[in-house]
Amino acid sequence: MAPDVAKDFIVVGIDFGTTYSGVAWAECDTTDNVEIEMITSWDTDLHDCSDKEKAPTQLGFGDGSEVPSWGYGIPLDEDCVRWFKLLLLEDRDVPSEVKDSAQYQLAKSMGDKHKKTATELVALYLGFIWRHSLEAIERSVGATLVQLCKFRVVITLPAIWPAYSQQKMMTAARDSGILAKRQAGETILSFISEPEAAALATLKDLSTRSSVKAGDTMIVCDAGGGTVIDSMEPFVVKECVKGDGGLCGGVFVDDRFIAAVEAKWGILNWASASHGDKKQFINDNWERGIKPQFANQPGKTWRVDVPDMCNSAANPRGKRTRTTEFTSEEILAMFDPCIDRIIELIKAQGDAIKTKMSTTPTYIVLVGGFGRCRYLFDRVKQLANDYDAEVLQSRGSKPWSAIARGAVFHGLSISNISADMTFTVRARIARASYGVVYQPYFDEKRHSSADKIWSDEECAYMAKEQMKWFLRKGEEVTDDRVVSQEFYTVYEAIGKERSTGDLSEDIYVCFSDSIPTRDSETVQPLCTIKWNKDIPLHSLRKWKNPVGKTYRQLELEVMMQCKDGIMGWTVKYNGKAVGTKDVEVKYD
Repeated sequence: MAPDVAKDFIVVGIDFGTTYSGVAWAECDTTDNVEIEMITSWDTDLHDCSDKEKAPTQLGFGDGSEVPSWGYGIPLDEDCVRWFKLLLLEDRDVPSEVKDSAQYQLAKSMGDKHKKTATELVALYLGFIWRHSLEAIERSVGATLVQLCKFRVVITLPAIWPAYSQQKMMTAARDSGILAKRQAGETILSFISEPEAAALATLKDLSTRSSVKAGDTMIVCDAGGGTVIDSMEPFVVKECVKGDGGLCGGVFVDDRFIAAVEAKWGILNWASASHGDKKQFINDNWERGIKPQFANQPGKTWRVDVPDMCNSAANPRGKRTRTTEFTSEEILAMFDPCIDRIIELIKAQGDAIKTKMSTTPTYIVLVGGFGRCRYLFDRVKQLANDYDAEVLQSRGSKPWSAIARGAVFHGLSISNISADMTFTVRARIARASYGVVYQPYFDEKRHSSADKIWSDEECAYMAKEQMKWFLRKGEEVTDDRVVSQEFYTVYEAIGKERSTGDLSEDIYVCFSDSIPTRDSETVQPLCTIKWNKDIPLHSLRKWKNPVGKTYRQLELEVMMQCKDGIMGWTVKYNGKAVGTKDVEVKYD
């Protein structure tokens, strides 16, 4: 039977992470039978990695090869570029501890070496993981069905990232081939924040628990973010406090383990080892050994296999040894700096919920790869006792795959496929203020005398460089909330041959909790909305100023809507929305 064109499609969720990326998918048909699956079967030279739910977010260029290797498929002895996701951020938005890190600097230098921009690196990787995913889906349901089904793709983004990063991800997705023309029709692309996706997957896992009830609050520990359950049927959630985040995940614990290895065995011994030996050692002894098992067991020692190149350093007497030991205290020193920062973030979220909601969090849910850490669970449980909250840490791969699975839940929900898959995000919290610089009539009670200027057109004093905000930081944002501002521009009425020319409006953003009333150092350019359409001046409404001089007045309305957490801009003229072909939004 041929697919139902109206309803049969495939939803793909892509968790594009800094260190690892995962893809989940679901086939939707007329039977409402929906099962979410994870993409695996990676090409790899490492032990026990082919069936993992995620692949490393890394690219290997080899000896100048124009077709790089990727993920687990990078040869063990080949250097690779990691952390290139963070290169999508402007320097001003990169935390200093990240900017100074060796991995970030290496990513920048390798991008420069191979003459690849951040967007191009991301597009390369997305292209590889997309093609691998398509092949896996075709093996599961058949190439014919894949060709006939429409695609809805949902990509996750960090909640704390600025708006311009969304535009860069959109460009990378397009260049990767994800949006390539298909026989079944146009591929629909949307975005969702990482903690929101993780929350949706977690809430789906918890939705059958009798203890979960309307009004419960939840902290999802991936990048922060407080979530409150509004309703159980239908299942409705809203963000109750603004999410927060920091780069304090397991990769920094990995770096401290490597530093401890260098200290124990000698930097020169470690540096002289091949990339392949290092990768194999870390995978076998750390990733699959100490890291997932550590729970601060007092007095316990951890034995690791010593690579051949480190034997002499491990035993100063020159006798070859097979193993060496790390104490729990040594391992604890690797974990604690990151865990302490995570605890700070969770506590800040819990205190914010208590202040705003007059209640404490009901649940603290750990997701992500590092969310499976036993020691993290123990530390968070200590904090949860202060709130009388329950800590939830799913077993197996669920915490690691939560973001990708949540992206699929989101795609299914907005497509109204099945009642069992319907999750509504009622509201989100604005993480910044968005507005424009404008020039209102001067009011000595509101404006500084330093901003007072004379306008010949208005024949009045105006206040320069004032801010008019579409949306203020901390406000609730719903998908059906459209914020608009009206603007006008006056032109001298001289002849019929003149036109308005291209029009533009600059949009500004402010991340400060103290929202300014005028342009200041905390206000940054966000994007420019350009309208590429000339309008003859004689077609505009006439306007006379107080001294009787006639002008032509152009009136426009700029509208902002935050759909699925992603901002969109629309220009209206004469009460009608201008087509996207005429409007260009360029992010700074």
